[in-house]
Amino acid sequence: MKSARTSSLFAQVGLVRPLLPCLVACQLLACSPPREAEPQVTKDVAPSSAEELTALPTAVDVAQADPTAEPAVGWSAKLTAAESIDGASGVSVQLEAGGGFASLPAHNTLPAGATLKTDAGTRAILELDDGGVIILDQNTELTLLLGEQRAAKVQTGQAIFDLPHKRDDQPNARVLLPTGTLTLLGTKVLVTAAAGESSATVTRGEVQANNAAGESVLARPGDEVLLPAVGSPSLSPSADLGPAAGWTDLGDEVIRIPRGLGSLAAKQPGTSKDDPLEKVSQKVDVTVQGVMAYTEVTEVFSNKTSHTLEGVYRFPLPSDAQISRLALLVDGKLIEGEFVENKRAERIWKKVITQWRDPAWLRWQQGDQFELRIFPIAPNSTRQLTIGYTQRLASVASGRRYVYPMPHVPAGSPDTLKVGQFDFEAKILGQDAGRAVTALGYAATIDAQEGSSHVLFHQTGFTPAGDLVLRVPTEADSDLEVVGFTDAAHPDELGYAVLSLRPDLPRTAQAEPRDLLLVADRSYSRTGLSKDLQTKVITRTLVEMDPTDRVAVIACNERCVPVGGGRFVKPTPELVAEVQKSLEGLAPEGATNLLEAVQVAARILQTRDSQVRAGRIVYFTDGLASAGELEPARLEKGAREALKDLDARLSLVDMGGSSDALALAALARGGRGSVVTLDPAATVASHALSLLGQQYGALLSDATLTLPKGFSQVYPETLPPIHGGEELTIVARVDAKEAAQGELVLAGLVAGEPYQAKFPLVIEQSVSNGNAFAAKLWAEQRIAALQLAEGDHSAEIVEVSKRFGVLSRYTSLLALESTEMMREFGLEAGERTEWDANLEAQGGTFEQAPDLGSLATGDAPAMQMELGPMEPMNSMNSMGSGSLSGSSFDLDEAQGMGKSGGGLPADERAATADNGDEEKSPRRGRDYGKSAAQPTPKKDATPKSPAKPADKAKKDVPWDSGLDEDFSYRQKRPKRTLDIKAYKNVAKDDLSRVTVRRGEVDAQPESITRRKALVRALSLAERFDEARQEARDWLKMNPMDAEALTVSAEIEARLGEVNAAERLLADAVDASPRARWLRERLALAYENIGESALACAHRVSLDSIDGKVLPDSALSCPLATNLEAFGLKPAAKVAEKATKPPAVRGDLKLELSWSGAGELDLGVIASDGRTTTWLGGEKGTTFANLSGAGPEKMALKHAEDGRWLVDVVRRDDGKNPIEGKVAIEIHGKKKTLAFKLEGKRTTVAVVSSRW
Repeated sequence: MKSARTSSLFAQVGLVRPLLPCLVACQLLACSPPREAEPQVTKDVAPSSAEELTALPTAVDVAQADPTAEPAVGWSAKLTAAESIDGASGVSVQLEAGGGFASLPAHNTLPAGATLKTDAGTRAILELDDGGVIILDQNTELTLLLGEQRAAKVQTGQAIFDLPHKRDDQPNARVLLPTGTLTLLGTKVLVTAAAGESSATVTRGEVQANNAAGESVLARPGDEVLLPAVGSPSLSPSADLGPAAGWTDLGDEVIRIPRGLGSLAAKQPGTSKDDPLEKVSQKVDVTVQGVMAYTEVTEVFSNKTSHTLEGVYRFPLPSDAQISRLALLVDGKLIEGEFVENKRAERIWKKVITQWRDPAWLRWQQGDQFELRIFPIAPNSTRQLTIGYTQRLASVASGRRYVYPMPHVPAGSPDTLKVGQFDFEAKILGQDAGRAVTALGYAATIDAQEGSSHVLFHQTGFTPAGDLVLRVPTEADSDLEVVGFTDAAHPDELGYAVLSLRPDLPRTAQAEPRDLLLVADRSYSRTGLSKDLQTKVITRTLVEMDPTDRVAVIACNERCVPVGGGRFVKPTPELVAEVQKSLEGLAPEGATNLLEAVQVAARILQTRDSQVRAGRIVYFTDGLASAGELEPARLEKGAREALKDLDARLSLVDMGGSSDALALAALARGGRGSVVTLDPAATVASHALSLLGQQYGALLSDATLTLPKGFSQVYPETLPPIHGGEELTIVARVDAKEAAQGELVLAGLVAGEPYQAKFPLVIEQSVSNGNAFAAKLWAEQRIAALQLAEGDHSAEIVEVSKRFGVLSRYTSLLALESTEMMREFGLEAGERTEWDANLEAQGGTFEQAPDLGSLATGDAPAMQMELGPMEPMNSMNSMGSGSLSGSSFDLDEAQGMGKSGGGLPADERAATADNGDEEKSPRRGRDYGKSAAQPTPKKDATPKSPAKPADKAKKDVPWDSGLDEDFSYRQKRPKRTLDIKAYKNVAKDDLSRVTVRRGEVDAQPESITRRKALVRALSLAERFDEARQEARDWLKMNPMDAEALTVSAEIEARLGEVNAAERLLADAVDASPRARWLRERLALAYENIGESALACAHRVSLDSIDGKVLPDSALSCPLATNLEAFGLKPAAKVAEKATKPPAVRGDLKLELSWSGAGELDLGVIASDGRTTTWLGGEKGTTFANLSGAGPEKMALKHAEDGRWLVDVVRRDDGKNPIEGKVAIEIHGKKKTLAFKLEGKRTTVAVVSSRW
């Protein structure tokens, strides 16, 4: 949660600079409206001497020093804000060269010639006199040069320069670095200053970089410039702008997810409130080997209470990390966790928690969140945990970047975000010996040796001040790195290989103007914090866009609507405000039709006024389709068809939490784009820059890879689109007996033109465990492929996970009290291929420099295979309390008949459900220092006598219910009593039922079953306002409960609120997209109200669920979107096939006729409160003439035993009274009743059938 101090701090910036509200307010408050200035938040720190005190003028002193003097030439600036981890100023200033430094409070003005420094825990913002902004990172020194207009020098550290376009009478801004000079042309650029090598990353505008010898390069958005002390400047694409420049969004750090910092929340058993425990120490050990890094985090927490606690440890991983180790310190001994199948781990946990102590169970909680359950935590004691993970490093210019992510914690934040003792140690092996590793963010010491480096940082009383970043140089001329490994324990098996490839894609000679079409997901699943994050990221993206580009914004669920006009315009501050307001006002509702959004976006791009600009579609979604085509292969085909005639690229922004990775990847392949996965712990600026970076520069699409003989099981099987500057990692098995050498060929399309690059390679297989990460990387990719493939591969996934130490959705890490207990439960460490991160990897060799290729004359043969669909995980979203989880009951079964599934997909339920098999227990006599659990009493093994036939014969069984084996043929056929009468008022039994149900809910308010019964009782008693409120309270307990949404829809339908009922039922489908009965009901409802396009989309979804993929079924549906709202011609109408209406027949038949203007509907309410209307309800109900002047017909297929109310509801908004009649027939008994409707609804009849 953003602290009050941070909010006020950066609100001041918005007041200082009213001409650029989008830059300031959005930059530091994610586009929140500016707030009124609050008192200064940084503390004034007394200068260290009287000389320093007199040397520092106040803002007034500077302004009034000498009104007659000539103004100094150069930038002046105002320190508008400073954020420090300890509350002190953290900023010092030197007014003249050679003078002393003194503390500088906020709101002081700096003259030209002043030098500013930030300490190790402070970031600061300078407002320049020409309207520009400079943001200084910690440990940064900057001088505003005297004697030159618009010039500054960065001696050390990092700074962001965000400058407006210059006036005609102004020179271009210049930034001097230790190794060169930058000329800024209306630019936003991140500069990093160091004596050996400086760099600049451009996010907006252009930058000309020169070294001391006068050599220069021109950088555009997405480019990174390196200025080495020796050698020429180099230019390369920045692989990811987000991590590079996202730290500038100081005020919007997601503190509630303290990345890089584990948390242990504990409570007394049996209570509900938990509190975080104090962290005594944290030690981080890192080993970097080529493209791979292993990070091990050891944390110690203190329970200072006098109570025994149970806790949950949570650690937010980087999005690309894989858990590989869990260890728990128990009684001074380190107990290593073992990989166990989820189902077995849960059974062991339940057994241990009741008998012994100290089980630790680590399981996959969601996409990048893991949780560890720990019990007990003894009074006045500490608990030590170690968690290890591997990850592939991101590529940067001439190297790779390792990031240990941590928040920038401002003063006043909870103590749980602070660490008593923090130690960081990193070993960098196999680096470029001629270039140095650099550390950013903290004052780390680096001990460089030949081919390796040792990085150390230690601090007592540590408060995180942002990410700790290491920049690791690689060989300058190396475009392909190769590591081979053969497992000595399995010499007869195939070996492993890792190929790290960075293709040199051709760059365009001129800047390419772009049109960005941002598509927001406004479906029901965007409820809560997901919607808020999406709105912030979209508006921040508009702020960070290059001013030469244009943008349009739309929002889609089953239909699309324009946002902020929906036309391509420049990203002005006025547009930012309009888009933000519009997105905030759009309520999340309805289902998600992925192809509808892509097709509408394509139509908009096709009809824009400038086809010279490259088209970019950026779709914010989780990929969980709930309308239209659901299958990834069909989604890919549909996206490719929609964009086939366009110079356009489709990028998918995975909003985090539960998402369908396969669907997102399929759409990206079809749209020649990529998937950007947002880290829920990163800043809004980082999100916006990451996705913008994907729109810049060259892209290799339709990529294929050809490898020499001897390679097999190559992953990824289908190559993703490759952006300039990105590193492609290929893993494979290698036959050591084959000559695994030859030529690697990478081919594809760049800007629509064929591209091919060839790389000669030779792989040397090594048995050194320093190379064993090759096997681990292969296992990760193998598991990923199996999880996405058709069929049940859980057994192989578990086997691979356990052997290679890679956690999966089917496995857990389990650590028990002792090694002996682990052995008793059969959890001894098995044979595993382990990577020794301390051994340097031995790489492959190259016969010659790779041929970086040219435009190919033909297509190279490809090694690739399409993977089948994956059932998406429906776990809790990572957005916190506003997140959405699965339905409270299994909607894959018929309503009311499903078994409890917790909203998990079928394959996950199968993997985790307890099948009743008892886990083999350890020997009961062993004493682990705790009293043994009381034995469970044995069940009575004596078989019970079967019931006598006469006992069953007494049951009152309806004649047509079928005869069981004990039915007495002498029993007389039961008699049916039928009744049809006019409705007068609510029955006493219905009122009494409300009282009973209310008492049940009051006694157990968290019970969903009881609340559901209360809602239905209130509806039956016609207390609709109360029923609505109870349904809302039900949804507050679980916003994604599809049954609660369905019941709410029934209430609205009974009140004649057609639009609200339709929306709520669509919300229910979005909450449970694989529930066939629910989708069938929605499709029928759309057909009943004449929404043929929407009905068609859900019929297509039913085809997908049933596996009946018809030829081009998705593309045959008409668009449901009103294209005229975008200024486009309406879509051509598709001729609908004439279908014979179903015969209206059943046990209970109704016919409604009326006179006068108005549109009426029938409804039937059963005695348990279930409602059947045009919205659906009772299975097998048929309708006729639902639209128009009637007569409307309706029939319930089964009406055997019960009581039903017959409603007449007005669908339109007319006020005129309507008279009519309802003809009713039940089991042959008929009666017609007249009615007069003066409001929205009336109950006409009570119908009953009794045996």
